[in-house]
Amino acid sequence: MKRNEIESLSESSLRDGYRTYLEKEGRYSRSTVRMSAYSALFLLRHSSPEIFWSVIYSDDESFREKAKKELRAALSADGMAWNDEHSVISRLFHLSMFRDYILSITE
Repeated sequence: MKRNEIESLSESSLRDGYRTYLEKEGRYSRSTVRMSAYSALFLLRHSSPEIFWSVIYSDDESFREKAKKELRAALSADGMAWNDEHSVISRLFHLSMFRDYILSITE
C-alpha cells in the first residue's frame, strides 16, 4: 500500500490489520495480540494523526527518541495518572512492533 492510503485508514482498520499480522506470526498469545493492537495506537488516539504518522515514518535512528518524547507528551496531557517511564516503555514496545507492520506493508 502507498503511505497516503495507509494514513487514510480508520483506527479500526489499522488495528484489524495489525492484529492479523501479529496472529500470523504466531509468537503471541491472543491476549497479547489484543493488548498490543490497542496499545500500539495509543499515540494516534491521544495526540494527532500528523504526530502519530511522523513518528511511525521517522528514520530508524530517531524513531525511539521521537516516539518517547511524543508518548510522554500524550501521557502527561489531561493529567493522565499513568504518566511514568514504565508506561512510556510499554507503549514504545507496542508502537515499535506496529511500526514494523506498517513498514512491511508500505510500498
